Amino acid sequence: MLDAYEVTTLHRTLVARYQEDNLDNPSSGLLGVVGSHFEFAFFFWHAEYAARNQQATSQQLADSSQTTSRYKQLRHDWIENIDQAIDAWLRKHQVVVSNDAPQNSETPGSVIDRLAILSLQIFHLETQVCRTDVAVQYIASVKRKLSLYQDQLQDLAAALNDLVADLLAGRKRHKVCPHLKIYDDPTLNPHLYATVKRRAG
Repeated sequence: MLDAYEVTTLHRTLVARYQEDNLDNPSSGLLGVVGSHFEFAFFFWHAEYAARNQQATSQQLADSSQTTSRYKQLRHDWIENIDQAIDAWLRKHQVVVSNDAPQNSETPGSVIDRLAILSLQIFHLETQVCRTDVAVQYIASVKRKLSLYQDQLQDLAAALNDLVADLLAGRKRHKVCPHLKIYDDPTLNPHLYATVKRRAG
């Protein structure tokens, strides 16, 4: 169904392509959905970077905040799309789930999202290691961080493969968890519905 090595390899391929403004997704099927999610994780991550520009004007910061929020929502939408695609695959292949099978604390989509962010962090740190305008102590510090993130990526990838194996064997139950946008809902967010009432009054 899904292999963590293929997922992380795709992430590395895409981050290199996106740096060159090549948004082509070379994969299809479940991996294609993973690739579509990575596009929004990539843009969200870089929007977060831009939002921390201390030289930006108030308008630029406001625009950056809106961009970050939009990509964050798209990123979460595609986490759900990954889980829905996995759910459809399991149903299509009639995977039988044990009656006492527990649900994992994270869905595969959530794990893949974390792998995507780790891939972006690793790529950024790798570019920092190549800098020639900084002290050797800085490079050493970056290398320590890079080693830490690489270990986390390997551990998380192994956990994803374990989870997929459990889902295929019916030892764990897969459930799609919709991302509810309470703070954007004008009927649930008091800051929004209070504004509507004031305007109506």
